[in-house]
Formats: sequence, C-alpha cells, structure tokens
Amino acid sequence: MLDTAVAVMRRCPRAVLGPAAAVVTFVQVCLTLISYYFIGTSPTDSDVPEELLRSVGNQLVLTVIGMFVTGFAILVLAGFYAPVVARSFFGLPPEPWADGRPSRVRLVFVALAGMVGPLLAFALPLVPFVLVANTGGSAGLGILLGFAGFPAGAALAAWIYVLVVLAGPAVVMERAPFAEAFRRASGLVRRRWWKTFLVLVLTGLITVFMGFIALRVPFLLIELFAFGTEPSGAEELWALAVNTLGRIVSWTITVPFDALVVALVYFDLRMRREGVDLRLQTLAEPPAGFMDLWRGR
Repeated sequence: MLDTAVAVMRRCPRAVLGPAAAVVTFVQVCLTLISYYFIGTSPTDSDVPEELLRSVGNQLVLTVIGMFVTGFAILVLAGFYAPVVARSFFGLPPEPWADGRPSRVRLVFVALAGMVGPLLAFALPLVPFVLVANTGGSAGLGILLGFAGFPAGAALAAWIYVLVVLAGPAVVMERAPFAEAFRRASGLVRRRWWKTFLVLVLTGLITVFMGFIALRVPFLLIELFAFGTEPSGAEELWALAVNTLGRIVSWTITVPFDALVVALVYFDLRMRREGVDLRLQTLAEPPAGFMDLWRGR
C-alpha cells in the first residue's frame, strides 16, 4: 500500500498535488494566524507556576487544533483520491472532480463529523486539567491531571479515528448517506482494527520523518540564519511567512501520502471482505457508469 501510494502520486501528480496544495494552503494560513495569537498572548519567560500552567494549556490547544485540521484534511483528501485510485486499477486517467461532484458537500460534513468524535474523546479525560488551569488551581495538581488525562484521551481518540477514517472514501465511492458512511467505515474495520491502526501509525511515522527532516529543515535553517532566534517587527512577520511556507510545502507532499494510504486501506478491506477484486477481474473493460461499479456490497 505504501508503494502504491507513491506510485499514484507519481502517475497522477496534478490530480493528487493540486487539490492538496489548495487545502493545505488554506489550513496552514489559518493555523499560522491562530498560533500567532496564542503565542503572542502566552508567557514565555516566566517561571511562575500558574503562568507556566496557562502557557502549557495554550500549547495544548494549539496541538489539538493542529491535530484536528490535519485529520480533517486527510479525511477530505482520502475521499477525493478514492476515485483516482479506483481508475488507476484500469489504467484510466483520473477524473476526481467529476467522480466526486455528487458527494462533495457530504464529504466535507463527514470529514468534520469524523474529526469531532475523536476530538471529543480526546478532550473528555482532559476536562479536570482544563478546569484546574482556568481556575488558578494548584500547578502540581494540574500537571498530574494532564499526565493522566493525555494518554487516556489519546487512546480514545485513536480508537474512534480508526473506526471512522474510511468514511470519506465510502461517501464518494458508494454514494453513501451521512450515517451509512460511518456504519460502512466501522463495518470494514471490524476485526481488523489493529492492522488498520498499525498501517496508519507506520504511515504517520514515515510522513513525520519525510515532512520534518527532509522538507521542513531547509526552511527552518533559512528562518534561523536570516532572522535569528528572536526576530521583531517586520523581521518577525517575514520569519512567520517563511515558516508557514515551509509547512505548506511539507504538508503538500505528506498529507496526500497519508490520504492515499487511507483510500488504499478502504479498497484493500473491501477486497478482503466483499471480493471486489474478483468482480473487477471478470470485467473485460470498465463499465460506462464507472462509479456504479463500486456501489453495493
């Protein structure tokens, strides 16, 4: 699946990287504005426990927002890329806009709902930590609650995310309604949760290495040597722009890779559970209604 994801990116660069660049640019500009607000209002040079706890809370909010928008972009692009992968089985040119047009609005809402569930699951164990941080409680108690709540929230969020991650491809390929898309996603993953989870973890490790070390480091070095460690005034804005550009370039390569793997997991599970590959092998050529081939179990 990892090899096929790279092959699809090389074979259909315009269909894969073009939409990714548009989505990533919008997401990264919004993240930059949000992070600039939080960093600008959070203490960085104070050792006071209460202020330190508040600063950790701001960084946690930034981390959660980054995870949310990353997952949202992956779910949307996974649904968008599913027809590209399907057509590549027959050597057909990609037509993602035409194939995905009937399900475009539902795909966005499914992606939003697919990330709200893991976000709520992640936030629930952290409610005590947030209450302590916002009410000026004990810093030690807040840190203890954070260390206990974060792993529990991460485990719940990962469990739900794997259950819903295939909803995007199900919406586009099967024209599934909103609720049915999540039922299909969880049904495909059932009894294969751990295998799906490990595939996604391995993909995430690859993209972190590729995105940060191979793509982000050159921009970070430019930012460091050109503007120093503490830029101010116009230099601060230029440094922020270089950092944002680096994230856009990095995400434009790594997010499509993640999304393509999700789409390939969807097809792999349909082949294993429903024998879709056997149906494809009986076709001398693809039917006129190409997307109708994937509807039905």
